[in-house]
Amino acid sequence: MRGRFIDEQRTYASRRVAVINEAFARRFFPNEDPLGQDFGVGDASHTRDCEIVGIVGDIKYYDAYSPMNAMAFFPLSQAREDNGNIFHEIQLLVAGAPQNLPVTLQQALAGVDPNLMVIRAITFDDQLSRNFNGERLVARLTTPYGLLALILACVGLYGVAAYTVARRTSEIGVRASPSARRGPASVA
Repeated sequence: MRGRFIDEQRTYASRRVAVINEAFARRFFPNEDPLGQDFGVGDASHTRDCEIVGIVGDIKYYDAYSPMNAMAFFPLSQAREDNGNIFHEIQLLVAGAPQNLPVTLQQALAGVDPNLMVIRAITFDDQLSRNFNGERLVARLTTPYGLLALILACVGLYGVAAYTVARRTSEIGVRASPSARRGPASVA
């Protein structure tokens, strides 16, 4: 949205930077421009560790109906042990179809550090599909029950109509008897 993305020149030794989302900017910098501001993660000793270099739009990763969370995106090249387990996910932009992505990613990580491992690699389409599994399940369950309700309504209407006709059969028979007079009544 504004500012810049994290570039490749960011290393472990350079000034720490982050890109934040709009929810982060609204929450922590409501009346000022967050670009160029400092913030930190963790205890008070890290209060001014990171400089905000960019702002991206709000994106919901897990639950489409929950309120938007404040998020900050850090370069993995600047990860430090004093942050604890701050990096939960790594997102990659891959050119082409990622058929062998987990194997390729594991080999690349092993080249950096043999202790790193890929726990799960999923595509964006798979992640998006998982976010709407509940809605899809409700729709799949609602369809057969809706059809069942329609069938029961039709059977019920047929039953009411058949019952009404059965009750009036004798009346219809009386009106259609050959001895009944047809036409207007004559006055003598």
